[in-house]
Amino acid sequence: MDVSGRRQRLIEEIQRTTAEALVVSKPVNLRWLCGFTGSSGSLLVLPNGPMVLFTDGRYEEQAQLE
Repeated sequence: MDVSGRRQRLIEEIQRTTAEALVVSKPVNLRWLCGFTGSSGSLLVLPNGPMVLFTDGRYEEQAQLE
């Protein structure tokens, strides 16, 4: 799954707006953006590029692998 191109396009779209950040929490969108297949998580996307996946301890190993 090539998620790097998807992430870059999203970051470019955020940069075109006045948004300070985007939070993604719907599981299908998390999988599309970063490959995470767990049922609980949120992704913080900042306009300057960093993305941070937040999830609970049940998914710690899975999040690191995916």
